[in-house]
Amino acid sequence: MNRFKLLVFLFAGLLALSSCRFRKDLTLLSDMQNDSILTNLPVIAPNYILKPDDNLYVIIQSRNDEINKLFNVNTSTQGGGSQSYTDPAGQYIYGNLIDKEGMVTLPVLGQVPVSGMTVADAQAAIQLKANEYLKDAVVKVKLLNFKIIIMGEVKSPGPYFFYDNSVNVFDALARAGGFTDMARLNTVLVVRPTKSGTKSYRLNFKTKNLYAHPAYYLRPNDMVYAEPAMMKSTQLNFTTISMILSTVTFFMVIFKI
Repeated sequence: MNRFKLLVFLFAGLLALSSCRFRKDLTLLSDMQNDSILTNLPVIAPNYILKPDDNLYVIIQSRNDEINKLFNVNTSTQGGGSQSYTDPAGQYIYGNLIDKEGMVTLPVLGQVPVSGMTVADAQAAIQLKANEYLKDAVVKVKLLNFKIIIMGEVKSPGPYFFYDNSVNVFDALARAGGFTDMARLNTVLVVRPTKSGTKSYRLNFKTKNLYAHPAYYLRPNDMVYAEPAMMKSTQLNFTTISMILSTVTFFMVIFKI
């Protein structure tokens, strides 16, 4: 019976050890060296190509206030500026949606084809159209629907909107408060909708090769999921297992096993 008691205590020790995480398991980019130079990396984010159902912030400004009100009906009714675009509901209501034919319909200007263009190209196309009506028009175009969903073992999971076309995985991670201590850093999942179907990637945040990964820069509607480490399931079951061990130990003491 002493052998049985030894096995019980050995199992308890292994259980406690399995619930421990070491520093290397929690360190990002652990293979980075001091003063190292990384080459052949995507230092510039690829241009996002507009498509139907994208939502645009379009403002056409001039020196004439009356003209501004005419071209910018959405913001002029809200007191001017971009206040009506500061939340998802406002973006949906006051944004300029690209229709199924790839057109964005603007006050006075009518339909302008923008699908298949970058944001900069779309701005140039709308500027060219505005020049037909105004001599001093200045057009600004921004993408409104750059939404990333961040889930799993991060401190603040949820949907996040970005207003920069070069969002990378560290930007997303920082907005979500960083990983929890239970995150599995070497298998972070990125799910991306594409024309040919949904594509998935696995990112390893523990290595500098992450910078060269094709999913390092995120795209609108990407979903980032940080998987839990194996130790999380161990900790979730720790209470039940502890009760079982306590019960076994109790009977061993009572019956002097």
